[in-house]
Amino acid sequence: MRTGLCTLISAALLLGAPAAAFADVFLTRQFDLRLEVPVICNITFESDIAETANGAWRLGSTRELCNNSRGYAVSATYEPGTLVGAVVSIDGGRTVLDGSGRAVVYASRSAGNVRREVVIAPGAAGFDTEQLLFSIEAA
Repeated sequence: MRTGLCTLISAALLLGAPAAAFADVFLTRQFDLRLEVPVICNITFESDIAETANGAWRLGSTRELCNNSRGYAVSATYEPGTLVGAVVSIDGGRTVLDGSGRAVVYASRSAGNVRREVVIAPGAAGFDTEQLLFSIEAA
């Protein structure tokens, strides 16, 4: 009963108030709206293996999604001690692998939702591992 009466009184006040008074209340107020959006970074890999003309191999493409406004980094992880001197190219950027087992192969300074072609050229030992994983991390 009280709820219905309060609603009725509120409606009567709003409908009976002059438009100028109503506008004055809302136009002189300041509202602070703050939202927290979680950072989400995801990478998928679509395999499409083919040898290129210069002896390198096109592995396929990554699909990178990261909403971090400060950017993100894509890393390649592989078995330590392997792939020494191999060159990973992502959209023309080249990274020489040193055998450490991990290398940043692409870095962005902004958010992104892109597909990039991945090519690898063998080092002196050729392709001495079957493991090459890609991961993404917010900056």
